[in-house]
Amino acid sequence: MHVRLWPIGLAVLLAVSIAIPVIARAQDRRSYPDTAAYVGSGSADGRTKAAALQLAANTKGMQIAIWGSSTAAGLQTPLKQVAADLGMGFHGGGRGGDGNAQILARMGVAPILLDGFTLPAAGPVVVTSDLSVGYSRVGPTYPGYLDLDVPVAGTLGWDAGNKTRIFTRAAAGAPLEVAAGTKFVPDSADLFRGAVSIIGCGKNNVTTRATVENVVWGNRTAYEWLAPSARHVFVLGQFTNRNWEPGEARYDLLEAVRRYEQARYGSDYIDVQGWILSGRAFTDLGIVPTPEDQADLAAGRVPASFFQDSQHLNGKVRRGIVSFLIKPQLVGLSRYEQGVAHATQGGKAQ
Repeated sequence: MHVRLWPIGLAVLLAVSIAIPVIARAQDRRSYPDTAAYVGSGSADGRTKAAALQLAANTKGMQIAIWGSSTAAGLQTPLKQVAADLGMGFHGGGRGGDGNAQILARMGVAPILLDGFTLPAAGPVVVTSDLSVGYSRVGPTYPGYLDLDVPVAGTLGWDAGNKTRIFTRAAAGAPLEVAAGTKFVPDSADLFRGAVSIIGCGKNNVTTRATVENVVWGNRTAYEWLAPSARHVFVLGQFTNRNWEPGEARYDLLEAVRRYEQARYGSDYIDVQGWILSGRAFTDLGIVPTPEDQADLAAGRVPASFFQDSQHLNGKVRRGIVSFLIKPQLVGLSRYEQGVAHATQGGKAQ
């Protein structure tokens, strides 16, 4: 919920809030000004050009980082454009198929643990780890370091030909015996920990036998690790897959997860499922629901027309999540920090 703070008493309220010692950011339930006036009907941003330029100036130097599985990956293209429009850097950490453990390892929250091996003087070496799937199984190479007494920089990658995970040291050196349990810490642990972070863990941990704790520990662990350093942390809520019905185990589990995360993260929670099932998504996207859509909503299902397949939302809906759920949060965050700066300097928030 957004709370209207201006124009009356903003400087006083903010000055008081700043005077209170900053404790664990995980406890932060900061309320932002109402951003409705800055979001246009049917578009992500209805502000004037002058206001847009001012907002870009306010956010300059900030980064946005999003972490998660395919849901997060599907938001990266429109979110990267939002970041560019606001003069912000961007890191896309969404990767399809990853569960909690893989996402946390890529972030550097809970680094991957390697089995023992001999590190050669130069060149790649095959390594195995506690995570047998995900995280560099295919695709990108991750820069980072082996967490030894004297850290060894290098990259964790994938040899597609031999289907093996490999570590390649960045600079030649003496051969080393690397003990089992040595961490590979990705550079992302340092590079993006101070960003405005959006975390969306847990969807691939939803199974018919999973518990709420099996799903929510990923976001909770990431949030608590990021909170002391991040500019701000938002939690991206998940949605039920096509044809998941109320009463079915995975649907009910995801709804229980949603309730838990709404209660825990408050205004930091981005409620994708609520946006869709309330019907607001149709209004925001300018779509007239069909009888089939209305039947799905009445039954508590995400409309079939919102999907590109059984598990992933289509491009228009993904762009809407960024435009109508995420971008207003970024606008509110920028205006809040602008108000803090004015209050700190004894000025008036505009």
